[in-house]
Amino acid sequence: MLPESSLRDYRTLLAAVGAIAQAIAAGDADEAKAQYQPLPSQFQILLAAMPPPLQQSLQRYNTEIYKEIQLLEADLMRWQIAKQAATQQARSQQIQQRCDRIASYIRAILES
Repeated sequence: MLPESSLRDYRTLLAAVGAIAQAIAAGDADEAKAQYQPLPSQFQILLAAMPPPLQQSLQRYNTEIYKEIQLLEADLMRWQIAKQAATQQARSQQIQQRCDRIASYIRAILES
């Protein structure tokens, strides 16, 4: 069972990922960027505050979340610079899928 502080932090991350997905769906690059900006540091703070035994038990999920957050940043940049509508749409779908993956990892942690 996760400590209450970790539960709260993971729920905050889940909400932020949802907000990024909503901003992308709305085509709002500024909002997506604003929602993404604190995400990596929030995740690092969450990990630093987690007791070592809990870190070990959740390591595979947290590794995947970390990787996906890093890739999400690259996807957001590519989406913002896309010139053609088809390219922007493809990038938008890619970001939505990445947000869904991050959310699924977080939900798995919250349910464990």
